[in-house]
Amino acid sequence: MFRAFIISAIAWIAVFYFRLFVLYQQSRLENEYLKQGNLQAQLASLRQQISPHFLFNSLNTLSSLSHEAPVKEYVLKMSEVYRYVLHYQDQQLTTVEAELAFIRSYIYILETRFEEGLKIRIQVGPGALGRKILPFALQLLVENAVKHNVISFRTPLSLFIYDQDEMLVVENDLRPRTTMETPSGMGLNNLSQRYLLTAGKDLCISRGESRFKVEIPLLS
Repeated sequence: MFRAFIISAIAWIAVFYFRLFVLYQQSRLENEYLKQGNLQAQLASLRQQISPHFLFNSLNTLSSLSHEAPVKEYVLKMSEVYRYVLHYQDQQLTTVEAELAFIRSYIYILETRFEEGLKIRIQVGPGALGRKILPFALQLLVENAVKHNVISFRTPLSLFIYDQDEMLVVENDLRPRTTMETPSGMGLNNLSQRYLLTAGKDLCISRGESRFKVEIPLLS
């Protein structure tokens, strides 16, 4: 019971902060185009409602309080996720190696939630690890795949992250959920615009009958 309560509380905090972070990224992009000072002021007020440093310290405290190995491991992964968010939330670029370390912790959290319903494989060569990408690009694509597709134990959702032809590729099964609204594409559009603004390059997005693939340019 205690373990379930702890994990539920941590999951709620994680969802809240990630949504807050996405709003922050969207605001930054809109500010580039529209210079909306009022929107930035509202966002700054929202961000003050919860401190990421407070969350990070709270996770460490939770880890020390619990004696259950699964809970401690879950909290450890959450701490690694937030450490990355704190470090890179204002950075324009990160290395593929750093982003992959972050996404592995994020994937652990997802696999704890979905168990055998989610299968994620990473195969990135050593030559790509030192290249640059935009921070949280992989997280957005993984989150989109989980959010918009059916996940079940009988037919697990598979997702593959790999490098190919100067691109970092995220490819997943395409099994759209029928009980939710049509995806707006806002997250992908924002990521695309961020790449155009930062590097003058764009994503390559392809959608087949059963697979969805996004290719992210590897930067020098």
